[in-house]
Amino acid sequence: MSEQFIVPTIDRPGTFDALSTALPGEPLFPLKGSDRFGPPTVLHWVDLARAEGLRLTGDFPEGSGEYQQGEHLLQKATSAEQVAWAMQAYQKGHTAPEERRATYADDTRAGLPATEIDANRKAREARIRSSAALHNALSIAHEQAEMLAALGACPDETALIREGVEKLKAAAKGVDPRRGLERS
Repeated sequence: MSEQFIVPTIDRPGTFDALSTALPGEPLFPLKGSDRFGPPTVLHWVDLARAEGLRLTGDFPEGSGEYQQGEHLLQKATSAEQVAWAMQAYQKGHTAPEERRATYADDTRAGLPATEIDANRKAREARIRSSAALHNALSIAHEQAEMLAALGACPDETALIREGVEKLKAAAKGVDPRRGLERS
C-alpha cells in the first residue's frame, strides 16, 4: 500500500467507493460516519472480505484471475478498515484524516526542515503498510486457531496461537496510526 489512502466522502469518492461505481438500478446501503452501527458493520465486512481474499490467494496460483480477485479483496478490506477507523474517529469528534493532512503544511509553517517532514511522512506510511500486513497476519492466525479448535486438534498449540493473536493485536494497535490519530 504505497499510495496514501483517502477516506471517501460524498464530495470526494475513494478508490473503492460504492456510490461512484454502482450501476444504474443496483441496490445500495451506504453507512454514514455518524451511524453508531457503521464501524462494527464495516469491520465485520472487513473480516469476511479478508478471509475470502486470503482463501483465494492461498488456494489459487499467483497470477490467476482468482488470485488477483483475492488480492483485490485484501486491498478493499484494508481500505474499508481505514474507513471504519475514520468513522470511529468522527464519532469521537476528531477531524477527518484529510483535514489532518494540513499538519504537513503546519510543519512547514512551524519551520521544520523538509527532511524531517519527509521522514515523518515516510514513517507514517510505513506504519500504515505494517498495520495492513499485521491485520492480514492476524486474520490468518485467528482462522487457523478456529479451524484447529473445530477439529479438536492440537489444543495446547491452539491456545498458544490464540494467545499470540491477542499479543499481535496489541502490537498492531500500537503500530497503526489510525489514519490521522497518530500516537507517535
